[in-house]
Amino acid sequence: MAEAVRQSGALINAEPKRTKDSVMATTLIGCHGFEHLYANSFQVFLPAIYDSLGLLPIQGAVLMATRRLTGGLVSMFSGFFVDMFQHRVGYVLAFSLFLIGVGYILVAASPTYGLILAALAVASAGSALWHPPALGLLARRYPEKRGLLISLHRSFGNVGDFIGPVTVGALLSLVGWRLIMGGGTPLLLILGVVVAVFLRGVGGAKIQNVPIRENFMTQWRSLRTVFRAGGMWSIFTVSAVRGMGDVAVMFVIPLYLTRSIAEGGLDKSYFVMSLHI
Repeated sequence: MAEAVRQSGALINAEPKRTKDSVMATTLIGCHGFEHLYANSFQVFLPAIYDSLGLLPIQGAVLMATRRLTGGLVSMFSGFFVDMFQHRVGYVLAFSLFLIGVGYILVAASPTYGLILAALAVASAGSALWHPPALGLLARRYPEKRGLLISLHRSFGNVGDFIGPVTVGALLSLVGWRLIMGGGTPLLLILGVVVAVFLRGVGGAKIQNVPIRENFMTQWRSLRTVFRAGGMWSIFTVSAVRGMGDVAVMFVIPLYLTRSIAEGGLDKSYFVMSLHI
């Protein structure tokens, strides 16, 4: 895209680095762990929500489907537009954390199933909004170490995937799910401010004198070129099938473990279930 913009005669204002590489990587990778701490805990929250609202199986499935559908759509479109506004990527990442925090406290405060679905979509949008700009930023800032930095980013996400469910499972034996889900919002809002401050200038060059419409069309042509490349649809199909199996398992297992034996489950506690998750 940058080459196309240069050919159009645009001026590019190379913004100096305001943040050291080490500070940027530490902030980005560390906050990713907190983002996953919340995102992967929802499977543990699910049986508690299911029980407290007296949901039917299809209603529980719609909760999971709402998260995945919202996340998928936001990931696709955010990646497209983040490439257009790379110089604002720090604020996009901060907004991602704000959305997660606000979304989950709205889930905790929602009195009805319909409102929970709407609030859950907001929280899921925040989680999905994190990855495209974060991975793109690491790849641009560390071109010779992108594999290492992206793997560290993923690994800290795995740390959050482990700590979050176990912590929630332990707390569910002491307090209600609403208090736990909303209790982390202040931390996420603080992290959002930290990201906005420390990563405000990490996006790199700001493209000037290029109309938004022209910028959009350049990105669209690049996207069409990618989709025409051989083998891409095979990769997308395999990823979709894998996702279907993953989501189905992660919906069934928590409920199966926590249902009573009379209901066909194993009658395990929330904490035992969280260890399996």
